[in-house]
Amino acid sequence: MQMLSMLILNVPILGLLLLFGAYGQPSEKTREEIQVPAVEASIGAAENRMTNKCDTLFQKLNTYNSDRIGMSCGWGGVVTENVTMMAELASYRCYGLIDSLMDAPNGSVKYLATLALDMAMQDSLIQADSVLIKRVNASEKVYVTFTLCEGCTGHDMVIKSIGTLIENKKKNRVLTDVRNYLRGEWTRW
Repeated sequence: MQMLSMLILNVPILGLLLLFGAYGQPSEKTREEIQVPAVEASIGAAENRMTNKCDTLFQKLNTYNSDRIGMSCGWGGVVTENVTMMAELASYRCYGLIDSLMDAPNGSVKYLATLALDMAMQDSLIQADSVLIKRVNASEKVYVTFTLCEGCTGHDMVIKSIGTLIENKKKNRVLTDVRNYLRGEWTRW
């Protein structure tokens, strides 16, 4: 019993002796052995969390059932959830998942995914290969239906091609605000 208690008390002391060696200073090799795996584990954990977050956002958007897009919707004047989730997905640069959302069954999600990829290509955030350019161009020709929320009581039903909506962004303040929000540049009116 006494031997066990001495061992427990001496474990931290033994660790310090091993860490500092005979000269009282940690060796470079020991410091690297301790720090590098901890940093690698931290980076790996952060990448894992981001991947999980991207997958969760993708699943939510792929099954999203509201057709509203807006920046000040409802009596509370809030940004619609699909715009918020797409902006977050774009901020994590999960462009492969955003590409898949161009095939989503929901018109509002399809529009936001196409817009996010179009903006990422224009801003040189992603390398646009010919396949992606063809997919975005094909998606821009698709007609979508969604509700464009213009405040607490106003809304318009939109039935247009995605490309027309992207081109006419300057004519509609809400769509311009959505574009700016996806870029992280939007401020409340």
